[in-house]
Amino acid sequence: PLEEDVRNIPDEEVIVEETQDYVDDEPTVESETVVDTVSEEQEPDVADLSDLNNGNDSIANLNDIDTVHNDYSGYIALIDTGANAHANFTVLGGDTFDHSGHGTDMLGYIRSENPQAQVVSIKVSEDGTASAADVYAGFRLAIDLNVSVINFSMTAPNIEKNAIIRDIIQEALDAVIVVIVAAGNNSISATNFIPGCVDGVITIGAVDADGKKIVRSNYNADYYVVADSTSEA
Repeated sequence: PLEEDVRNIPDEEVIVEETQDYVDDEPTVESETVVDTVSEEQEPDVADLSDLNNGNDSIANLNDIDTVHNDYSGYIALIDTGANAHANFTVLGGDTFDHSGHGTDMLGYIRSENPQAQVVSIKVSEDGTASAADVYAGFRLAIDLNVSVINFSMTAPNIEKNAIIRDIIQEALDAVIVVIVAAGNNSISATNFIPGCVDGVITIGAVDADGKKIVRSNYNADYYVVADSTSEA
């Protein structure tokens, strides 16, 4: 399951608090910590992926998951903060429970549209933030599980330090997986962020009942849905 609850800010406005290399012999990923996050009083929505790696080796944790005997073709992979789906995985090495509520909400939105939808939950975040390596591992697992659709409602600044996320999303598209993503809630172009900048993903924005884009929804989305946030859309 997954956790996605903190707004992102545009690349040019990112406040870097600290950087840290990823671990061991895995690809080096430097993630930036964004200081401007949602307060407890706010309703969190799209997660911030620019948090530091906290030492958990998400990529190595993939070795503990049996993908050879698990084929989820026809399933939707919900890469988020966790949810009680048909099958539940985590790349974080802990439990698969949703401690933030965002992944559970996303699962509810999916099932409200299609009660028969078969969903696999892949948890990449505990508290609404995730490192680039955690997200990479989540997509890697979804690809290896042979899912048909990936739902991803997290965004990250489209900067070189997050290139590993762009690359794994492209790998999913090359595997003919439909990748559906939130546009983000920053009132700017979705192409300023990953995954909205990746050609081939289906980016969803939010509009009000009159069909007008809600103020915080990013624009340049492929489709707009009546919703209170782009994650819900």
